[in-house]
Amino acid sequence: MTTRKGWMLWALAAGLALGMLGAPPAEARTTIKFGHYLSEDSALHKGALEFAKQVAARSKGDMEVQVFHSSQLGSLREMPGALKSGTLGVTFFDYGFLAVVRRGGDFNLLVAPFVFRDHAHVKAFFKTPIWAGIVEDFNKAGVGFRIFAHFGDRGPRQISTKSVVVRTPADLKGVKLRVAPIPMHLETFKAWGATPTPVDFSELFSALQQGVVEGQDNGVDTVRQMKFYEVQKNMILLEQSQSAIGLTISDKVWDGLTPAQRKILEEAGAEAGVAQTRAYLEEEKTDLETLKAKGMTIITPDREAFRKIIEPILQDWDATGKFWRKGLMKEVRGIK
Repeated sequence: MTTRKGWMLWALAAGLALGMLGAPPAEARTTIKFGHYLSEDSALHKGALEFAKQVAARSKGDMEVQVFHSSQLGSLREMPGALKSGTLGVTFFDYGFLAVVRRGGDFNLLVAPFVFRDHAHVKAFFKTPIWAGIVEDFNKAGVGFRIFAHFGDRGPRQISTKSVVVRTPADLKGVKLRVAPIPMHLETFKAWGATPTPVDFSELFSALQQGVVEGQDNGVDTVRQMKFYEVQKNMILLEQSQSAIGLTISDKVWDGLTPAQRKILEEAGAEAGVAQTRAYLEEEKTDLETLKAKGMTIITPDREAFRKIIEPILQDWDATGKFWRKGLMKEVRGIK
């Protein structure tokens, strides 16, 4: 009896073992690293978390997006290289920054000063064949990564300073400003009299604190999120250019995905972009009041004085194709 019972138990165990050996292995979960350079308090970080949530839900847990904020996976300047190598899977960029990555191109127009009338004009532009063609062209350029979703809008770029009050271009003369590292952007601020000074975004707070630069240009949201109000006094609402964000993915990661997985990322990115924009617009309502409460002075400069200086330069760039294809600005300004 005992012998028979032992034999049966042994046979059952052996059968289970053989069954396990013969079973097909479960598919491994696809994990993608999403790193960015902003704080976890930013609307864009909240959008990144929403993207991760959407991907997990749409893939029924087969795909996971791990989000790293505050340059944990590299600085803004390092991220293009990390995408190319595949050590970074996904990140977001202001579209203007992509002009640097590509060493020129139509993305320059997105950060050119006073090209767009207002936020509604920008939104209309992103629905045109003009924009679709710019994205398609970029994705075929072989830079090592691609745009796979529009991640939403941000407010206009402004100027903030430690002590210099800026109301006219004359007030900017000789002022050291950290501006986005885009050649067209640098030429713009030089035309206004400033001295553009290169500083990586991850080092900007300390550069302002130590007086390496007097000011910087970014959205009001960035000034609040990065606590620049601790080292700056003036918020100048120049609104020189509009901002919008794209989600990008490493070609090495993209090429390893199935069509179904790519579709999941595209749809999740679009959905998260709507949520990110909504969060940004809610924060925007209180950002200026927060900066005032932190001791910053809000200044409305003479925008027309800045516009008059840069307009003939813009016309020349549009006619010669120096920073974007010839005639593109005229075409974009004609969008209703």
